[in-house]
Amino acid sequence: MKFIETGITLKLNHVLKHQSVLYNTQIDDVISKMITYAESKSTKPIRILTVTKGLNFETGKQRMLMDFYL
Repeated sequence: MKFIETGITLKLNHVLKHQSVLYNTQIDDVISKMITYAESKSTKPIRILTVTKGLNFETGKQRMLMDFYL
């Protein structure tokens, strides 16, 4: 895992974005669906960037507000 430091610019071109509230067990499913969609459009994803915007525990399960960039 790599972290982006303050003051560094990240330039993104041709980005596929997905934002959702999900449980930590669903992250792999979302990423695999995005990769499958990108490959169906004859594009090979180079990098995957995830951003966690919020965190909540409901009934002992971790729920997150996340952005996925492909």
